Amino acid sequence: MRFEKDEIEGLLNDLFLVGPRKPLGYLPISTVQGCGRPTWELVDDARSKGLRAETWLECQCSIGSGAVYVWDAVRVEEFLSLNHEVLASSGWPDDHYGFVRKQATEQIAMDTPLHQLLDSLYSGGYYNSLSISCPDDFRPFKRGFAGYIWNGSSAEEAMRSRYS
Repeated sequence: MRFEKDEIEGLLNDLFLVGPRKPLGYLPISTVQGCGRPTWELVDDARSKGLRAETWLECQCSIGSGAVYVWDAVRVEEFLSLNHEVLASSGWPDDHYGFVRKQATEQIAMDTPLHQLLDSLYSGGYYNSLSISCPDDFRPFKRGFAGYIWNGSSAEEAMRSRYS
């Protein structure tokens, strides 16, 4: 499936906006391909900005086509340490790589504290419940039609302001 030009930016925002305020993002490989971008390019771009990035193939991942994950290791670690009890009670790792890897490879039941924790991580705290602890500066994102948007700014504007 190929996406229209105006859809592509919104879809890629889920990876482009990862950083201190949105610590984790992913896109299915089929979505990345539909945007006309090779997965290695997105991984290299994220790593060049000091972020962690991995591609898990279909046979390694809970996402049908496989997925590209991008995360800010420092912020994910901070978030996980604030929510250690949720992780411990669910039997999940509390280190950034172990957590992201397990999340990429396993389905998580809806309406659980662990799922709420993931919603908060992906949205920078926008979707949060009282049981999940978020740093105060995790709140600039809101869910848009095709991913998270940075207070109405485009992904390009957000990247320029963050890395300039």
